[in-house]
Amino acid sequence: MALPSNKETPAAGSAESSAHGDVEALLTALHTWRAQHQAAALPHTSTPSGDRVTVCLRKRPMHALEAESIGSRTGTGEMEYDCITCVNPKLYFHQQEVAFGGVVTTNMTHKAMAVHHTFAEDTSNDEVYAAAVQPVVVAALRDGGDVTCLAFGQTGAGKTHTQKAIQASVAAEVFAGLGPRRCILSFFENCGDQCFDLFNKREKVALREAEDGVVQIIGLQELQVPDLPTLLQRLDQANQLRATHPTCSSPDSSRSHAFCILHLTDPTSSAPQCCLRIVDLAGSERRNDVYGHSPERVAETKAINWSLGCLKECIRLQHDRVHNPKLFVPYRRSKLTHLLKACLAGAMGARLVFLAHVSPMHSAKAHIRGTLDYTHQLLQTAAAERAPIKKSAGVARPDRWSKRQFAAWLTQLEEGQYADLVEYFQIDGLTMAHEWRVHLEERVEAAGGTRQQANEIYEAFHELLQRAKKAEAKTRTNTDLQRFKVKSKGFEVQIYE
Repeated sequence: MALPSNKETPAAGSAESSAHGDVEALLTALHTWRAQHQAAALPHTSTPSGDRVTVCLRKRPMHALEAESIGSRTGTGEMEYDCITCVNPKLYFHQQEVAFGGVVTTNMTHKAMAVHHTFAEDTSNDEVYAAAVQPVVVAALRDGGDVTCLAFGQTGAGKTHTQKAIQASVAAEVFAGLGPRRCILSFFENCGDQCFDLFNKREKVALREAEDGVVQIIGLQELQVPDLPTLLQRLDQANQLRATHPTCSSPDSSRSHAFCILHLTDPTSSAPQCCLRIVDLAGSERRNDVYGHSPERVAETKAINWSLGCLKECIRLQHDRVHNPKLFVPYRRSKLTHLLKACLAGAMGARLVFLAHVSPMHSAKAHIRGTLDYTHQLLQTAAAERAPIKKSAGVARPDRWSKRQFAAWLTQLEEGQYADLVEYFQIDGLTMAHEWRVHLEERVEAAGGTRQQANEIYEAFHELLQRAKKAEAKTRTNTDLQRFKVKSKGFEVQIYE
């Protein structure tokens, strides 16, 4: 790969010429690697229906000034180059090897991360929507449920560009399959500990959590939208009202987390309702990015980074909570995580599409590592949710099951014979363990089942619970016996010393 033509070639034999040769060799090696590996990219296919979370990575195209800087040295003396390659479903992060003593070499390492979808810089917004978002939106429009499309990444990585396009695509999808339902639109932004309604002169709104754990937004204006042109006009109006300010990283940086919510309801039908959320997070920034910012911008950056840090912690703890349902996840620590609680925790089967955005430039490597770290945490959570639920004793004992674990057990019971009743069993294992048989019969009959089915579920659950308790008691007895032997042995040693 040749250097940009506007750079002068140094004189032969000089130190600058040697450095120029190193740059040429590194860029050529990177170009050769891409030519050998990019053909292995797989076509984008729909995510398997069993995956509640879809994790994607999108690479932003280079700007003109960035393209001109390829091969130059940054302020830290490091070489600038395109360090990201997307070979679906993998993203490769290219870095120069560092030898002993911290000496940077011209050799390259190619670290890969596999997700559901990766989108290269030449991928269009329509392709992103069709591969990652459309399958879950269509399923929600057909069957009901909650879907959240969440864009994450550093400032200037292209999140807002992607989300505006997805808003338009979702709007078209909604009115193509709306039928007799009504479309209700609301749009607000979260700035630190405050939320502002963008359809009501930026009036403050409050968050309240109902008894069932659903977070409600008090005072938020909801607009019934009659047709697609009106919806697109309202979306454009809200996006223009969103808080933005120029920063060192972007001339039009979003300084808030934006929430676009579409509710589809039909008062004449008992069919499940549909809720679609398109969330554009404010960009993460590091200390070097805020140099020269005003005190107000610095305070905004602190609030943004705090909320994003809380988000990462909740994602990590949610992964641990899959194996330990009693683990507390501090969703209320920030307004952002409180608002995202349903999609992160998977309440009522809520589905999440996570679109992580990265810059292609090596000078943004710290941001890239941070974004990939968030992505890795969410991938681990998705993998843990896909793992089969054990029926043995211990933390997975039936009366310790979460709602999700109980629903999964009921779905697979008797080869799916009771799968149609799952949505009416939003209870955890402890509630089921204390449920009276007569009350269970009433619950199943209300769901369209029979008393016989209720008794079969009751017997199957309690039989499994009794086996688990016996196994746990046996394990505890063996453990106590072993401890007794150890203590007895120690006592005997003390006597006969």
